[in-house]
Amino acid sequence: MKKIVPEQKISPVKFYFDDGRLKVLSEVNIKNSRDTENIRQALDAIIQQGNALIESLINSNCDKRLLESVTNIRKNLEEDTNIVKTGLMNISCSSISSQFEQELPSAINGMLKGFTASVHLYISQFPAWEQFVENAANTEFDRADVGTILSAADGLAKNLSQLEDHVDDNVPKSILLLRHAIESPEIFSKRAAFALLRTVENLVAKVYQYGAEFLDDTIKSVSKGTSSAISKATIIAILSFTVANAAQLSTVVVKIGEMHWMHEATLMIQRQLDAITR
Repeated sequence: MKKIVPEQKISPVKFYFDDGRLKVLSEVNIKNSRDTENIRQALDAIIQQGNALIESLINSNCDKRLLESVTNIRKNLEEDTNIVKTGLMNISCSSISSQFEQELPSAINGMLKGFTASVHLYISQFPAWEQFVENAANTEFDRADVGTILSAADGLAKNLSQLEDHVDDNVPKSILLLRHAIESPEIFSKRAAFALLRTVENLVAKVYQYGAEFLDDTIKSVSKGTSSAISKATIIAILSFTVANAAQLSTVVVKIGEMHWMHEATLMIQRQLDAITR
C-alpha cells in the first residue's frame, strides 16, 4: 500500500491522524525569501482593507453570506495558512459579491472588487498557488464528473460527521466549505472542482495509509500501535465510509494520470476489509 498511495498534494486542505483522531493539518505558507518584507507589508495592507470592508458590510445590513465570505478570507490571511484555500475563498467571494451587486451601494461594490483583486495579486506570489492553478488548468471536467465529485464529497462529509469521537468536526466542515464553492454540476469553476477533488484525494490517501497499517496488523493477529489509539470497529467504519465514497470517483480519477492510484488502492482496501469482516 505504501508503494501505491502517494503523499498528500497541494490543495486547500490536508489531513493527519493525531492519537487516532483524524484532523485538518495546519500549514505555514512557503514564501519567496527575497520578498519576505514586501509580502508582509502587502498582507498587512490587505488585512486592513478587509477590516474596513467588513465594517462597511456590517453597517450596510448585507446578506450574511457575503459578510461571512469576506470575514473567512480575512481570518485565513491573518493565520497565514494554506494559500490555496485562501485563493479558493477569494474566487467564491467574487462569485457571491456579483450576485448581490445590485443590492449594495456602489462604494461597497468598489471596495469588494478592490479587496478580491488585492487578494488575487497577493496569492499569485506563492509557488503553491501557481502550481495548483496549473494543475487545475490541465484537468478537464464535464457535468457528470462534477456531479460525481459533489456526491462523493457530500457522502464523506456526512459519514465522517457521524464519527465525532474519532474525526474532528473541522474535517467534514472543510469538505463542505469547498463543496459549497460549486453551485451545481451545471455551474462550476474548474479550480473549485479541482480543489474539491484534490482535497478528497488527500483525505483518501491519509485514511488508506493509516488504515492499511491497522488492517495488516489485524490480519496477522499482532495488532499493535494503532489499535491502542483507535478501536478496530472505528477504523473499519472510517475505511468503509472512505472506500464507498472513493469508489464513486473511479470514472473521474481514470481521466487524471496522477490519480489512478486511488482506484487500485480502493480495491486493495476493500479486499482487506472483506478478509476481516467475514
